[in-house]
Amino acid sequence: MLVNNGQIIADGFGQPRSIDLTEFSTVTNTIENEPDGTNGWYATRGGRVELPALPVKAGTSTLTWGEAAKDSKLDLVNSLRATVHDQSKATRLSFVLHDATTAGTLGASVPRGITLISLWSLNAADFNPSAIDIVVRYDHVAAERVYAGEYSTQLFGYRQAAWQVARLSAVNVNDHLMMGSFSGSVNYLAVGVVWNGGYSVSAGKLLDTGPRAGITPGALPSTV
Repeated sequence: MLVNNGQIIADGFGQPRSIDLTEFSTVTNTIENEPDGTNGWYATRGGRVELPALPVKAGTSTLTWGEAAKDSKLDLVNSLRATVHDQSKATRLSFVLHDATTAGTLGASVPRGITLISLWSLNAADFNPSAIDIVVRYDHVAAERVYAGEYSTQLFGYRQAAWQVARLSAVNVNDHLMMGSFSGSVNYLAVGVVWNGGYSVSAGKLLDTGPRAGITPGALPSTV
C-alpha cells in the first residue's frame, strides 16, 4: 500500500520522466488534507505520476485515482474519481498525471485563452463506456496563479483530435472540486483556467478563435 500524507512530485527536469508507482496494490492517505491544503500529486517540467491501474467492471462502476476508494470526499490535490457507465466488459484503466504544459507535445494542444493546470491521460483495452462522470480535486493554488483564477476553471476532455467542455460541469470552490460528464471515453482529461474567452464551442468541440486584444496572462504560466 502506498500512503501519501504529503506531496509526491514528478519533476522531469526538462525531460519526459515518470515516477512509476504502479507496483503498489492500493493508494491511500491517513492524514486528511485540509480544504486549502496542498498535499497531493504533482507533475512538473516533463514529469509524470503513474499509479496502479484501476479495475473497471462490466456495467457501471466507480474508480478512485490518488486516494482510497472508501474516502467519501476527495482531498488530495489532483486525485480524481470516475464513474464509468455501461462498460461492455471488464478491463483495467490507467490514469497518468502529466505536466500540464506538455499537452502540445502529446498532440493535444488547447486553444489560446486557456491555461491547463492539470492533465491526465487515460489508457485501457476495450474501454467503451456510454459516459464517464468525473470529480477532480483540482490544484487551487495553480488556478489562482492564472489570470481570472479559480472561478474560471473548467473541466475538459480530449478525443477525436479535439478538446471538449464537460457536460453538467460544476465547481465547488470551498473544497476545490470540479465535476463534469463526458459522453463515451476520452484520451485526455484536464482542468484548465479560461483567462481570455479565446475559444468557442461547436458541436461540443473547442474552436480556437484567438484571444481578445489587450488581455494576456502576463508573467503567469504560459498557455499550451
